[in-house]
Amino acid sequence: MKQERNQSRSRNRVKSSTRGFRILTAIALGVLFSTSSIAFAADSLAWDKTFPQSDKVNHEKVSFYNRLGINLVGDLYIPKSIDRSKKSPAIIVGHPFGGVKEQTSGLYAQQMAERGFVTLAFDASYNGESGGQPRSIASPEAFVEDFSAAVDFLAPARLWTETVSVLSAFAAVADLHSVPQLLIPG
Repeated sequence: MKQERNQSRSRNRVKSSTRGFRILTAIALGVLFSTSSIAFAADSLAWDKTFPQSDKVNHEKVSFYNRLGINLVGDLYIPKSIDRSKKSPAIIVGHPFGGVKEQTSGLYAQQMAERGFVTLAFDASYNGESGGQPRSIASPEAFVEDFSAAVDFLAPARLWTETVSVLSAFAAVADLHSVPQLLIPG
């Protein structure tokens, strides 16, 4: 009887130590994977677009509010070659319904900034990093307010912008590489 109890205790210790080893292994793997995830998250914060970053353009994350009180988040692209003592034209680029600034509108904005324009690509209300509830809806009324707020956002920067134009990426069908003569400010 005593021997059976000792064997039972011994089996319980083995089970406990095996369980402890498994828990310790799981914790170690969790720390390992979370550390690499943190490093990946830090890397992705630097550039979170679906296109490569240009070495000809400075990029700034910006935010501003529309008249509906919704916080809009955008990416401001400023040519590195810009002469801030002179005024430069600015273009606001909106994304297609269902899109975000990390896709088409951001690509268009960056490419136009490479050609000398100050550009702003932003997430519309209810989409991407911008606020608003419910999420992922297309509101034409809010879209108009968003563009108006983007123009207002750039207005204080009139020290270095001479005109502000608006471009909606879903309406832009021109290949930017095929019409460079149209995209050179002058």
